[in-house]
Amino acid sequence: MSGYRIGRLRNTAIYQGAGKTSRYFEGWYFKHVSPDGRVYSVIPGVALGGADPHAFIQLIDGNTADTRYYPFPVSDFTYSKDRFEIAIGPNTFSAKGISLAIGKDGTDLRARIAFGPFTGLPATLFSPNIMGWYSYVPFMECYHGLVSMDHRIDGHLTLDGKTVVFDGGRGYAEKDWGRSFPSSWVWMQSNQFESPGNSFMLSIARIPWLGRHFTGFLGFHYHGGRLRRFGTYTGARLSALDVGEDSVSVSIGARDFSLRITARKSRKGILKAPVNGIMERRIAESIDAVIDVEVSGPDGTVITKESGTHGGLEIVGTPEELTTP
Repeated sequence: MSGYRIGRLRNTAIYQGAGKTSRYFEGWYFKHVSPDGRVYSVIPGVALGGADPHAFIQLIDGNTADTRYYPFPVSDFTYSKDRFEIAIGPNTFSAKGISLAIGKDGTDLRARIAFGPFTGLPATLFSPNIMGWYSYVPFMECYHGLVSMDHRIDGHLTLDGKTVVFDGGRGYAEKDWGRSFPSSWVWMQSNQFESPGNSFMLSIARIPWLGRHFTGFLGFHYHGGRLRRFGTYTGARLSALDVGEDSVSVSIGARDFSLRITARKSRKGILKAPVNGIMERRIAESIDAVIDVEVSGPDGTVITKESGTHGGLEIVGTPEELTTP
């Protein structure tokens, strides 16, 4: 494996698709929460499948569930090989922030949001990112990367003439790349807890591999400066999973801690998702979910219990696929 590829895996914010021309997608997910509780997620990416390869920017308003999808020619997409820096036409995304100017004279959607320092995961050779050693497994249909567990944001976003100010707000960033999203999955995330800086994410998915399937999961809990990582690759166990139409309950057991999580959503918007690099699937996402997280020690003593608001929650596909071996 080349040093260039290992470098990308240790900084998954960098574009991973150099040389890809078909059956490929890559997308970044930036969530912004203002001090007064306005929530917008912006999703730039590329879809290199089918007869209509293109770049795109998606937007979801967490307060109204309104979504927008803006396509661009593939030629409008540019990227840096050695740092996270991409552009789609006049719209730019980097570790410093985002700048948007979409629509006639830039009046449909425009934004200028500055990011504070990203809070990333420690990277090692064995575990270069949130996927652990699974990062090195070839031919998986979808890979996941954590860009920032939490960071400060300042700036504004204007949609159809209405402006939201984010000064002193909080941001979160992650990404996916590969051929297709899984057939079924649950994803949840919040960094809006009582103590600023705390953050949580969990993803559970049906993963195809060598003609078979298994339920895999990964996530983290960052609380008071203490990071707890867990997933299939760490030996943690998914001991209970109850998936409803608008709610999820999960129990996870790790070596030196356990988690109990419940998540529930109300409003949900419809986003596009990739199938073999074609953005033809429709999925529902909420970014106004409430996520309750309880962490206990090996003896069952509760270490921390808190509720996160303005959370992201996706419940997609057939829940039975996640609970049936």
